[in-house]
Amino acid sequence: MTASAESLPARPRIKPIYDVLYLDGRIRLGSGPAYISEIEDEDGRYGGLVRLLDGTRSIAQLAEELAGRLKPDEVNDGVAILYENGFIEDAALSPPPELSERDIQRYAPNLNFLS
Repeated sequence: MTASAESLPARPRIKPIYDVLYLDGRIRLGSGPAYISEIEDEDGRYGGLVRLLDGTRSIAQLAEELAGRLKPDEVNDGVAILYENGFIEDAALSPPPELSERDIQRYAPNLNFLS
């Protein structure tokens, strides 16, 4: 069972630590011989969704932009599956308030890794 819309990120994005490769009929998350996961995508419908997961859109906006290619439930389920498997984070979340702007820049690699 996938997550409910309320428990999903407000503005989902693929975590920066994952390279995304669009191959013939599949999408690969991670790169090299030790890639993390592959998604079957024979008709390219889910490639369109993954390309839009940049943290600038809500799930409703994603569904609207992908209308005609994916149904709203398919968008929600696609985001939910990626989120439940740890590939997505919420771009709407702010860094911890105790970190200064300098700290955020300094620890950006660690923050990205630990997200």
